[in-house]
Amino acid sequence: MFDPDWLVPITLFIVLGYIIKSISDNRVRKQLIEKGMNNKNLSLLYAERLESSYLSALKWGLVLIMLGIALLITQLFPEYVSEEFTLGGMFIFAGAAFLIYYFIARNLVKPTAGAEK
Repeated sequence: MFDPDWLVPITLFIVLGYIIKSISDNRVRKQLIEKGMNNKNLSLLYAERLESSYLSALKWGLVLIMLGIALLITQLFPEYVSEEFTLGGMFIFAGAAFLIYYFIARNLVKPTAGAEK
């Protein structure tokens, strides 16, 4: 039913890409600091926004919970549920999670001064 052989190369590719990106970012940062370009703008360029990391965790937490609920429902009623229903349910629940996230994030994030009309 599920063949995980393709998962290993994809995971390896993603991990290697992340490692290369991290090394590259650190080299650029080090070179900028050595040249004395360490100012407020540089720190803003590489700073991770705490608010966005919370929102990202919220988004993916909602998606994973909703996918888990979809799979749980299909496992509770195996005699009534086909594979197509399982896949469709996962897409529907993931979409619902993104919609829930959108409404929560819209209320949490304050608009910037330039974005107001």
